[in-house]
Amino acid sequence: MRGCKIDFESLKIELRKTLSEKRFQHTLGVEQRAIEIGKHFSENPENLRAAALLHDCAKSMNQEEQISYAKEHSIPLSEHDLKAKGIIHAKIGAFIARKNFHISAPEILDAIAFHSTGRAGMTRFEKIIFASDYLDPYRKFQEENDKLLKLIYSNLDKGVLEIVKAKLRYVMEKNESIHPLSIQFYNSLLIPV
Repeated sequence: MRGCKIDFESLKIELRKTLSEKRFQHTLGVEQRAIEIGKHFSENPENLRAAALLHDCAKSMNQEEQISYAKEHSIPLSEHDLKAKGIIHAKIGAFIARKNFHISAPEILDAIAFHSTGRAGMTRFEKIIFASDYLDPYRKFQEENDKLLKLIYSNLDKGVLEIVKAKLRYVMEKNESIHPLSIQFYNSLLIPV
């Protein structure tokens, strides 16, 4: 797929205006990680940069604002989207990427839309964004992340499966609702017996 035509420096300026400093640093970390992993798998670096930079572009809105924005712009939200915390921003982010930043590549929009839940049948590109979001080099637990990164380089699906397990454990420990797409993603990554 051809690279997207986007002025990344202007995009970063726009994101810095709306995101908290912590969220902006996370975004830059995801960009860095996506480029690193993508290079290993020969994925398009411009498209990865776009998806990574825009993956949390709706995070400046709180949950109520996200729901209101979705209603206002006819972005469909399922009952599961509303129950699972931290999910809605991904759908809104894909909408904003298309509407405000003129991103039309389905691979980028899907990577943004499913970076929180994952989904069965994710492409390698989408898995790289999913993994990069978790493996942001500015996050805590760098020793664990370094092990996961090595695993991803040797086997992307096995590495992503470990990330999914970690995310599911975290949600269960908090007694929060698990989105069905995450369960389907987990099941799709299991190695056949």
